[in-house]
Amino acid sequence: MKITGLRKNSSNDRISVEVDGTFAVSVSLEALMEEGVNRGAELTKEQLKRLQNRSSVEHASAEAVRLLKYGRRTEAELLDRLQEKGYDRLTSDTV
Repeated sequence: MKITGLRKNSSNDRISVEVDGTFAVSVSLEALMEEGVNRGAELTKEQLKRLQNRSSVEHASAEAVRLLKYGRRTEAELLDRLQEKGYDRLTSDTV
């Protein structure tokens, strides 16, 4: 799988990654740097899976911060709300 495009999202600080001409994932610049991702590079299935997992955790973390802006919550309440939003238990626990 070849990375054919990297584009900064205009609405946030995330980078959209295109693989073989198709959108694959949107992650932080930090995640891309940790994986050594750059345009034209080959991406393994394992790297793509790690980026997708990282993306999910980043989204869940942002959602947790948004929820906490509205008031204090216990850890259990926060985990329940994240799962209601569709995040799996592993991702919710990582946040």
